[in-house]
Amino acid sequence: MEVKLIIPETWNDVTIETYQKYIKIQNGKGSDKNKIIRSIALLCGTTNKIVKAMPYSELLFIMQVIKDLVDAEPDRQNFEKLITLENEEYGFIPNMSKITTGEYIDLELFCKEPIENLHIIMSILYRKIKLKRGERYSIENYDPELFKEEVFKKCTMDIALGSLGFFFDYRKQISNDFSQLFGKSEQDTTKGLTMQSKWGWYNTLYSLCDGNILNIDKITNLPILTVFTFLAYKQDYNNKMKNNYGNI
Repeated sequence: MEVKLIIPETWNDVTIETYQKYIKIQNGKGSDKNKIIRSIALLCGTTNKIVKAMPYSELLFIMQVIKDLVDAEPDRQNFEKLITLENEEYGFIPNMSKITTGEYIDLELFCKEPIENLHIIMSILYRKIKLKRGERYSIENYDPELFKEEVFKKCTMDIALGSLGFFFDYRKQISNDFSQLFGKSEQDTTKGLTMQSKWGWYNTLYSLCDGNILNIDKITNLPILTVFTFLAYKQDYNNKMKNNYGNI
């Protein structure tokens, strides 16, 4: 029986959900041959039984096509500000300089495992359009309790990789602009660990809200650039006071 498979040749042919399953197969247990069979069945939308009936040489050829796709450098030109999922239009955060501290903290957290959390990252970067006039638009406020991330599993990988690359470029720029905040510090250590390395962003939020937990929401709603600017100034001010040089 002749079998025709549709082999994905571009990231536009692969959804986030499919790619996440593919990575789990590659990182899971089993022989190389078994992984090849399961991967081809998944990415080509067929069954393991059909794939097993194919000559092994053909399987290796298909896997090479898939490997070339996976190894290819993502095209940054695929960044899309507006996308449609399940008949709903979503927009990328319109102004990254206004991204809130809460959004940025959550993105930093989920980007520690970017593939596993890619659908969640997308649900933070893209939200439903509230108002649209020409090329300008506004989106819903960020609410992590809405649990919309499952919708983004249907998003294609070309869009996901384009937007993820855009955010990584933005994060790199922030790290460069506020490099003084991202250096290692040996102060406030507890059993060899700094408070920052142990508590991460919570330590920063604690210092910003003066120890009052009721102020945390106020801080997380501020633009991250406002928070970083304040922290950088506070650091310079404290260093000046500590070294007691010049006029304040």
